[in-house]
Amino acid sequence: MPKILFLLLIALFVSLACGSPDSDESEEWNLQDWELDEDSAAGSDEQDSSPNTADPEPDEPASEPEPEPGPAPVCPDDAIPAPDPDACGAIESPCPGGQEYEFDVQCGCVCTGDSDPEPEPEPEPEPEPGPAPVCPDEAISTEHPEDCNTIFNACPDGQEWTFDEDCGCVCTDISTTEPECPGEEEGYHYVSEEPEECALLGVFVCEENQSFFENQCGCGCVDDEPPPPVECPTEEDGYHYVSDNPEECPLIDFVCEQDQSYFQNECGCGCVDDEPPPPIECPAEEDGYDYVSEDPEECAVIFYSCPEGTEYFDDPDCGCGCYDSNAGSTKTCEPMDAHGDGMCDAFFGWAYYGDGAGQEGCVGISGCECIGEDCDSLYWDVDDCIDDHKSCES
Repeated sequence: MPKILFLLLIALFVSLACGSPDSDESEEWNLQDWELDEDSAAGSDEQDSSPNTADPEPDEPASEPEPEPGPAPVCPDDAIPAPDPDACGAIESPCPGGQEYEFDVQCGCVCTGDSDPEPEPEPEPEPEPGPAPVCPDEAISTEHPEDCNTIFNACPDGQEWTFDEDCGCVCTDISTTEPECPGEEEGYHYVSEEPEECALLGVFVCEENQSFFENQCGCGCVDDEPPPPVECPTEEDGYHYVSDNPEECPLIDFVCEQDQSYFQNECGCGCVDDEPPPPIECPAEEDGYDYVSEDPEECAVIFYSCPEGTEYFDDPDCGCGCYDSNAGSTKTCEPMDAHGDGMCDAFFGWAYYGDGAGQEGCVGISGCECIGEDCDSLYWDVDDCIDDHKSCES
């Protein structure tokens, strides 16, 4: 304690020596400082007199609680996820009118801005009313046409009540237009020109090729539709007319030439050429026919002999000569590869098996099926099989 008081006295002496004696504020400040120093000294003594105790360690700061997650962001339907604003500029699909893409951290690229409102359709102008209908004084207003038949008041002479959509029942002139009646030139033959009288006439008979008619002009008989015109065959068709009057034909006697026939029709009568015979097909040389003469009459008076291996032929239409049955033939003397299989009654044709087999080398093939490479080349007639292999006989 004495040590502290000594130090305070020294500090007071120094402050009085350095400070201004006229400064009240300095004295007051120094006095306050002294009082503070004394209090501090007293506190220091109290600390020194207290037992040495360890200062308590300060408490550890409490950890701050983690913030609770906020609500999930609500993004518009047309939002496009994007990592950065640059991606919004590369989007090809445009925003609605008046909007553009902007980047949002939570939603990506979204369309923002006010869209152009759709223009409201302009109302259609109401049609201008037409002029009011001018109705006659005697018109009776109604919306039902049948009312015109129940009006007791009569119209003036030559008029009758008719319905008009604008005025109702009005009096109009009775139509005096006479119907156009068909005349004689059109085939109509009137028995009466009074329709009322036709109802009293009863039944009357029309002539042949006519029919009864009744209309607003009267009644009578009308000619039937004429038959279509007859197309008569001509000379180019082979028809030679003796008469073109069908009624005259029974009275005429005539004889047709050879290769012609008598005809009679609605065009007349005469002679028609017979159908020409079909063209004659003569055997060809490539089929083995070697003609000595192509004149049938000459063939009857000439004599000739045929080479060995050929035979004589005489065609009444084509001529005569020598026939070689093997000319142009692809047949060989090798036995055919075909035989029947199975115990069936099916017959497939004739096959050449060689000299000494069957009928002059030809054998019938029968069974359930034909087996062999030549089954499609079998002969249906045994004579054809024999003729094609005559040169194969030993």
